[in-house]
Amino acid sequence: MEDSRCSWVRVGRVEYARVVKLIEQTPEVVNAWNVTGEDSWILEIAVIDVEHLDAVVTKFCILTETSTSIVLNAPRENAVVLPARRENIKPAIKKVTGK
Repeated sequence: MEDSRCSWVRVGRVEYARVVKLIEQTPEVVNAWNVTGEDSWILEIAVIDVEHLDAVVTKFCILTETSTSIVLNAPRENAVVLPARRENIKPAIKKVTGK
């Protein structure tokens, strides 16, 4: 897409198969994650302007509640994720009791 902008759409609880079908029919969806928490899905979409964003988000609004964020800037993007090493993992903070 020419001069596209990245946006994030959080999709509420809805039947899994319905969302997957809509994702497959929506070329603007760059990435889609089925997640835990208040939302069921987080979608990364690429759109060219606010009107385009509205058109894409409206498709998902028909299924359930959505929440949208527009990326303003990206100080870090596509960073390489290195495997965690045991020696770099700090222990959990232990709760102090009166004993």
